[in-house]
Amino acid sequence: MHDLAAARKLPVYAAAIVALALLEGVFRYYMRTILIGLSREVEYDCVTTSSAISRDCPPPITRSNRIGDVMSRATNDLSAVRMVLGPGIMYTANTLATVRPRSC
Repeated sequence: MHDLAAARKLPVYAAAIVALALLEGVFRYYMRTILIGLSREVEYDCVTTSSAISRDCPPPITRSNRIGDVMSRATNDLSAVRMVLGPGIMYTANTLATVRPRSC
């Protein structure tokens, strides 16, 4: 008798697990969309700010450094900022939500 009741509940539990997995997928999609979009906006703001600053640099600075080196460094730095803001925050939040603290 007990096995029959458990067998009747099994499809309900399976459907609940599938529904929770689908809900998690929806939330993960929107989290990624928002965070990666935000990181790209910050990168764009940094690019426009840095290009405005570079236009206003005094000539001695631009003479001592080659433009290609400055642009390469700026591109790498901005890419690193975008990666920290987008995926870095997303993966940290996902890890913190997944990991359970050990009980004493």
